[in-house]
Amino acid sequence: MSPPRPATLREVSRRGLLMAGVVAAAVVGVAAFAYADAEQSKARYDPGNARIDAYVAGTGPNELNLFFVTGQGDIVQGPSITEEPGRVVVGVRTLVYVPPRGTFKNLVGILGNATITLREPLGARVVVDAATQQPVKRQ
Repeated sequence: MSPPRPATLREVSRRGLLMAGVVAAAVVGVAAFAYADAEQSKARYDPGNARIDAYVAGTGPNELNLFFVTGQGDIVQGPSITEEPGRVVVGVRTLVYVPPRGTFKNLVGILGNATITLREPLGARVVVDAATQQPVKRQ
């Protein structure tokens, strides 16, 4: 039996290039997976509306005080109002906190209030929640 012949320089460089390619592909794959996982694990804020539970007449003739509920970590941006002949649509714009993947959001209701000023007195118009399109109770 003859001894094995030594590998030529060409064979060595082919194997080296193949191994370098495999290692590079593995590194790129791991980095892409880590980046995608990190992006999904970040907290974010989605636009939304707070639920309006009730309203009362304000101190001025055209003022309404809205009482609403938001979630923990939500950011209140401010009230919105659309006046129509038979109804007044009111809302409170929020940025809703969405926690990172693998965690949770405390299910705590944070009570808030906001004052809005109508162009005309409310009169017989119905106050409607912009988020639910349901009438809002007057207190």
